[in-house]
Amino acid sequence: MIREYVICVVFFAFSVFMTVQDIKSQKVSRWCSVALLVVMIVSRIFFCDGNERSGFIASAFLGLGLFEAVRLIVKKKLGLADVFYSGSAGALLGFDMWLAMCFIACIVAASVIFFRIRRSAHEKNTRDILMIPVPFIPCLFVGSIVSKTLYFFI
Repeated sequence: MIREYVICVVFFAFSVFMTVQDIKSQKVSRWCSVALLVVMIVSRIFFCDGNERSGFIASAFLGLGLFEAVRLIVKKKLGLADVFYSGSAGALLGFDMWLAMCFIACIVAASVIFFRIRRSAHEKNTRDILMIPVPFIPCLFVGSIVSKTLYFFI
């Protein structure tokens, strides 16, 4: 159990750094995205056994594949860092909790858009507000925290 906490702390540290980057500049450094993915997969290879190991690694690749498919469908409006983060979260959470993370992240992103619209309701630039991209890594991070917390307590 201590190993799982250490893995979570490492994921949290990378996530905070990436969240700040995404909010400030809408860009996340490639080395950080790839490093988090590698660290999560390697930690699962060394610290998990048998079916558990293969489940986490399969979740990482499913997360990568599904988000890359979405990225291609939306004509690369979703960043590559989001794809790598999804794979990292898959390795951290496993597939069931990864799905919960995605659902929560979408709710958070929709909430951000909703509050932007409400804030600008008295102005005439609602269309301009909708054109501002929502940084998605912070949404995924919130989803990861909630999902992992649910995992620990359920």
